[in-house]
Amino acid sequence: MLKNISPLGQVFLFIFLVFICGMMGSSILGLALMPTVSEDMLINLDMSDARIILVLNLFSQVFSFLVAFLVYLRITGERFSDLIQIQKIQLNPLLITLTLLVICFVAFPIFELLNEPLRQILPNDVLAQEIRINEQNEALFFQSDPIQFAFSLVVVALLPAIFEELVFRGFLIKKMMQSGMSDYGAVLMSAVIFSITHFQPMKFLAMFTLGAIFGFLYIKYRNIKYSMILHFLFNGTQIAMAFLAGSGLPYIDI
Repeated sequence: MLKNISPLGQVFLFIFLVFICGMMGSSILGLALMPTVSEDMLINLDMSDARIILVLNLFSQVFSFLVAFLVYLRITGERFSDLIQIQKIQLNPLLITLTLLVICFVAFPIFELLNEPLRQILPNDVLAQEIRINEQNEALFFQSDPIQFAFSLVVVALLPAIFEELVFRGFLIKKMMQSGMSDYGAVLMSAVIFSITHFQPMKFLAMFTLGAIFGFLYIKYRNIKYSMILHFLFNGTQIAMAFLAGSGLPYIDI
């Protein structure tokens, strides 16, 4: 058991497990596809195909977050209830969560604009990579297939809302507080890590703001359910609006 190592050491251990489990997930996906996909097609995956993006995201979420988290609990001997605070949902905090959803949609484009001067100093390769990520997201979201829409809701909205909140708000904030950091300091640091791991520097401030709102909501009510709900609604609403746009149905552009 490794329960006695320092909180910072436990964070590095978890990062290592995320890396190892992520590679394991990629290997398992490759082995699963080998019987039906040629080696050349497997090496040169068409990243403009939304179905491929969804499958890759699914394996990434499950192995990099869920499996890594379960392995961490197993080898450290810590209990889930010691790391993550979960309570019953109350009406007033839920209404505040819904209000914060509106604030998130208003704040996100504002902070994207504030982030724009960063474009002048970022390397061209970094900007090109972000363009590719944005193009993949557009291919994933703007479509008219209801089955793909439902799958997208699960993979891009529901799973991140559960797994990312467990890791970035639950686990990271807990360990940072155990290492002596204040509540607010832990929230802000977890928001920084949250924004960095999305690999979209032109959205750094916007992602940081989202991460901070999720974190403050968690710290305020000591209940991971509210940040999960807010995370799911934020991602899910964007997917739903993109689906309506791709289907040619009436929608409100947010």
